[in-house]
Amino acid sequence: MMHLEANNMIHRDLAARNILVGDGGIVKLADFGLARIVDEAIYVASGGGKLPIRWAAPEAYTTGEFTIKSDVWSFGIILYEIFTHGETPYSGNPFQAFIPT
Repeated sequence: MMHLEANNMIHRDLAARNILVGDGGIVKLADFGLARIVDEAIYVASGGGKLPIRWAAPEAYTTGEFTIKSDVWSFGIILYEIFTHGETPYSGNPFQAFIPT
């Protein structure tokens, strides 16, 4: 994550499925299909492509704005996946965490 930020990159698809663990515990981040090198702190997506909704930060799917902070949100979801041994985040409803009670 620090390396991505230091190189002005936003991954936009951080999820456990995109983390590779090799011999000796070497971890590599894969699938840079949605990644962007940015000049500004915010990248605004255009075109309405597919978005991994369960891993996307709320502002990413409501406004299309991606930042390193939205990658940090996705990293939190990865931690959820790790600590729950692979449960799908928001398995009942992808929006349930954001629906006011």
